[in-house]
Amino acid sequence: MDTSSEDSAPPPAKKTAKTLAVGPMEEIRQFLPLVSVKPRTVVCESVNFEKKWECRVSVSLERFTFQDHRPFTSKKDASHNAYLTLGCAGQICQPDERKVKEKVNQHFSQSSFPLPKDVYKQPEPLKFCCSLTNITCVFTYTGADSSEASARQAAFRTALSCLCPLMRCPTALPTTAKETELKLKTLLDTAAGLKMKGPVLKSVLYRSSAKLKFTGFCVEAKGEQGERSKKETQSRLSQRLLRLLQGPETPDTASTSTDQSSKRNALQEWFQQGGLGMPVFEDANGKFGTRITFSAPLCLYSDWQDSQEKAGKKLVEEIKRKRFAFILDQ
Repeated sequence: MDTSSEDSAPPPAKKTAKTLAVGPMEEIRQFLPLVSVKPRTVVCESVNFEKKWECRVSVSLERFTFQDHRPFTSKKDASHNAYLTLGCAGQICQPDERKVKEKVNQHFSQSSFPLPKDVYKQPEPLKFCCSLTNITCVFTYTGADSSEASARQAAFRTALSCLCPLMRCPTALPTTAKETELKLKTLLDTAAGLKMKGPVLKSVLYRSSAKLKFTGFCVEAKGEQGERSKKETQSRLSQRLLRLLQGPETPDTASTSTDQSSKRNALQEWFQQGGLGMPVFEDANGKFGTRITFSAPLCLYSDWQDSQEKAGKKLVEEIKRKRFAFILDQ
């Protein structure tokens, strides 16, 4: 992917009549001293941007029939495998999924598509086949890469690999982009009820990242009302720090008195896995006050956005409102 970075030490900008927006690097650097007990214990070393192309290929199925001649010993198994093939073709479910029919029907209902119909045949005693008729829907396949051509080929390859089992065709994929597109178009031309829906949609997306460096950084917490021991305060502070380092989606661990050490252990495991020095726990102000001091590098990312400016803003939001919020709100 294409990458670019903000200079770690940009020269001062010349003043102009037009006010310029503050970039993410400067905004992050202005914010970090506000969360540091000691100066320069956390610094932003660099801000980088990535760029990728995303292409989407849509295929419409109009009253398509999936003829499944595989025999099974029960109607339930026959139906499960027929819906599994359809579900995998539309990237609705995984090959090892169980309640496939329910998931496929739920997807069709939510997308306002009519539900497929089951048609059973019994080719021999105690053997059942299930075909699906009246399949009307749109499946969309996405490919992403650093160039438009590669992203386009990835989208067509995904479409081919998903649709070939539904059409009972060999799944061997071509190696070149032109051959991949030609094979998919030929496959759709020869199948009743399948066709390309509209042109290939394409977009350019951006993601921003910041490299932070913590050196002797401290977080503190006083014992809250209801906390009965220093171990409980250590557990609460360890969880806050984990959410700074791993993200707000870090699951809360057990809160019973017998499992308070699990949060501290989880925090120490994070440092151990990164080959870093262990965080230091000390007493602080308050009856059960606790201080944690640590040093570590940390790289944070924004979500993919449709402009570099939005990616920069999302990165600042990730740092200010998501990561550091957990140690500021004590």
